[in-house]
Amino acid sequence: MPTTKNSRLSLIFRTGFDDEGMDVERVRNFQNVKTDAGNEGLAQAAAALASLQVHPLTRIERNNTYDLPGQ
Repeated sequence: MPTTKNSRLSLIFRTGFDDEGMDVERVRNFQNVKTDAGNEGLAQAAAALASLQVHPLTRIERNNTYDLPGQ
């Protein structure tokens, strides 16, 4: 079973549109999130942080890094 080594929370905001009408996004990363934090709790924290921002939140991502058992 892999062991979770690190977890990162990413909030992606739409900051505008480019010349072709495509979304321009900006990412805010929060490092060293507790690896045992639940997804629902992280979603609530992300919503609270997003409410402090000027730009609208488009999505939330959680990225985990694992130590895999190996050689």
